[in-house]
Amino acid sequence: MRKSKKEVPASVTKCGYTPAPVATQFGYTEKPRVLLEPMPTLDEVLAACGKMTEEERVADCEAGLRETARLEALAAAEAARQEAQDADQYDQEYRCSEVSVEITPEDAIIFVCQDMKELLLSKNKSYGGAAFKDVTLAGMHVSAEKAILVRMSDKIRRLQDGEEYGSENTVEDLIGYGLLLQAVRLYKTQRGEK
Repeated sequence: MRKSKKEVPASVTKCGYTPAPVATQFGYTEKPRVLLEPMPTLDEVLAACGKMTEEERVADCEAGLRETARLEALAAAEAARQEAQDADQYDQEYRCSEVSVEITPEDAIIFVCQDMKELLLSKNKSYGGAAFKDVTLAGMHVSAEKAILVRMSDKIRRLQDGEEYGSENTVEDLIGYGLLLQAVRLYKTQRGEK
């Protein structure tokens, strides 16, 4: 379906070809192959371009590049806006503290797993993947798996003793270490390491 016809800048059509994004911008909402004017033959395009001076060809090319960059910037801005809108929608749908309707057990699992995924990826990036590396402490080699198991045993002891420190969430930490241990094992197995 066409909107009212708008004038296309002369630089866009000097060689007789109107790029599809420009056609869409100037009033066409059909498939991108729909142009403002019938598509010229190759001979017609070459003949039209041959009549242009070198300066006109350069200016035509620069105008096309500027228009393409402008359209790409608009598309990037729209994609960023959509991503922000999607993030807001996710927050509204899955954040327990903001949900006003009863959630299912499946919703709760999705929420916890998504939260843990984001937390682990963020911490892995912050620590430079340290949890996946073996360490040497006091001259002793300690595998990544054993280091994680030690941290898990500390968290289990805290749970047993009922100790919490400030804003720390011991259960969340324990879940995170369990997932991290599984990820380290998978990573090392895929690399052929013990």
